[in-house]
Amino acid sequence: MPSPCPTKVMILGVDAPIMPRTLMYVAQGEMPNLKSLIDGGTLATNCMVPYPTITPPNWTTIVTGAWPGTHGITCFHVHNPGDPLDKVHAGFDSADNEAEFLWEAIAREELRSIVVNYPSTWPPRMGEWGIQVAGAGLAPNEWRHHFDATAMWDVRNDVSNSMLFATEEFPRAQVVEVMPAAGWANAPEGADREITLQVTGRNCLSPMGPQTWHGLLLKDAGGYSRLCIAPVRDCAQAFCTLAVGEWSDRLSATFATDKGPKEALLRLKLLELKPSGKSVKLLLSPLCAVDGYHHPASLGAELAAGVPELPLCNFGFEELSLEWIDDETWAEVMWESHHWLGNASAWLLANRPWDLFAMHLHCPDWAYHAIATRLDPLTESDPNVRARFEQIEREFHRAWDDMLGRVLAQADEDTLIVVVSDHGAQATTGHAPIRKILIDAGYLVLTKDDAGAEAIDWSQTRAIPQRSCYVYLNVRGRDPEGIVEPGQEYGRVRDEIIALLMDYTDPATGRKPFAFAWKREDARVLGLYGERVGDIVFAVTEHFCGQHGPILPTAKIGLGSIEGLLVLKGPGIKPGATLERNAWLTDIVPTVCHLAEWPTPRQAEGAILYQALADPDAKTDELRALRRNYARLKRTEDADSALTHRYNM
Repeated sequence: MPSPCPTKVMILGVDAPIMPRTLMYVAQGEMPNLKSLIDGGTLATNCMVPYPTITPPNWTTIVTGAWPGTHGITCFHVHNPGDPLDKVHAGFDSADNEAEFLWEAIAREELRSIVVNYPSTWPPRMGEWGIQVAGAGLAPNEWRHHFDATAMWDVRNDVSNSMLFATEEFPRAQVVEVMPAAGWANAPEGADREITLQVTGRNCLSPMGPQTWHGLLLKDAGGYSRLCIAPVRDCAQAFCTLAVGEWSDRLSATFATDKGPKEALLRLKLLELKPSGKSVKLLLSPLCAVDGYHHPASLGAELAAGVPELPLCNFGFEELSLEWIDDETWAEVMWESHHWLGNASAWLLANRPWDLFAMHLHCPDWAYHAIATRLDPLTESDPNVRARFEQIEREFHRAWDDMLGRVLAQADEDTLIVVVSDHGAQATTGHAPIRKILIDAGYLVLTKDDAGAEAIDWSQTRAIPQRSCYVYLNVRGRDPEGIVEPGQEYGRVRDEIIALLMDYTDPATGRKPFAFAWKREDARVLGLYGERVGDIVFAVTEHFCGQHGPILPTAKIGLGSIEGLLVLKGPGIKPGATLERNAWLTDIVPTVCHLAEWPTPRQAEGAILYQALADPDAKTDELRALRRNYARLKRTEDADSALTHRYNM
């Protein structure tokens, strides 16, 4: 029999699924694991996510129960009060979170957590009561906050991102030339052509010392058909020999970086080799560091030994867009990344003690950024293009359901399972030109710097747009080069800008882009407040947005929907039910802690989802029964102790 309350909890996060599309694939039989959870649990049909509808703040809300104004991660990036208004840093540093994580709260009772690939949680804040893999980006081996960099969109890979070597020129790829082969040892007869590969690294966290590899073209009766890839010109020391369409096994190599040598795991695929030998196309996967993103540090080598797949970073969608790879290769690397996440999680759950497991999968978000506009009939008229991208959509839904199954195999009937997303997605429908609006009205004034590049003239600039949904006034005494006087002038300028935004009409469509523009203090109703939000908070309508961010959680257009996905199953949860009330992401932690009888994070602000509970009064009834029995026992003991013929010897 299941326990009356869960003994373990799994929070399984999936980034940016479009809930109606996901439910469609569930109904079509493509997602049996998610279907089993929905059928046996409760599906929230109105899951409301915080605003802005974007990754770091919303994942932080899920595991703190706090609104962004409380935990302080108020957009994809964070602006620290007192910094120049154009200075921000990516919101992936756990030090920016001013609220207590769920795993910190339960550690007060010496309960143990496993956290895998959960954004905005690095460096770890769990001490001896937990283990963690990744969290400084959106995937293992990916770093979106750096301890020595603050660039707006600076994304790095632990050793290197993927590389393409091709005789044809492709964007961001390395052009190679087929040359006569020379100096090869142990080469088969007739192998007379070679290519040279300069493995220089791409988007590296630490600058990488280049390596030179060599590829020898091998012949059969039909011409050149295989490629031998080696670190030196010796076939006996080759990494692999590949036919067209073939992947290498998982390989290991050591690369020099300015932080010292890094062991990395990798794979190669020969995408093209013409029989004439004139055309070659070779893909090198990301160089996946074995360690450096694990707590404790020794965990990296154990996972590498226990899990056969590569811990891939964001690999596939950029390469597909650049036409480095075809749809089949994209599917192969997408499945491998899902297999690693599922198998690594299952390995940890099977080999480490745990009470709480929390993980995050980012694939749907990357996918919809890449394909949503080409998937939706609203923005793509060609049915053949839409059919191609619907197959890609179907495939990643199948893959993340498979990943769920691998993790759920480690749950038992006493495990509370929460499947949740941070937001949904939509096609790109337009753009609200807020920067241009402020420039044209004279609030933002530009100049040229000494190098001739565009720069802000702070001596005349009264306001700038910042991040996804904010306008900051350049306030004297608060901002480094402030010119707007606090008080009356501040209020007047802010009112003028709010009116300017709300009055603006897009000349191309005749639509008004802004759903609202509010004073900072009025945005408290959205959970946005404090010094880390702008003086003005605005949102755009669904007709002027790309995927998600400055758009409300209720937005729906075309195939798109920004609402969240939330499914709960396990002890204390109604089976086969739907929850129609608003279920906010802030409500997850209080509900989990109520059911599991765990300490609640100190800054949690959500409510218990009583309507999802099989018996909302169970805890109260149990408490009353205990109190009644205590009163009965005390009454009996008091009467017994009052007997006059009872003696204390």
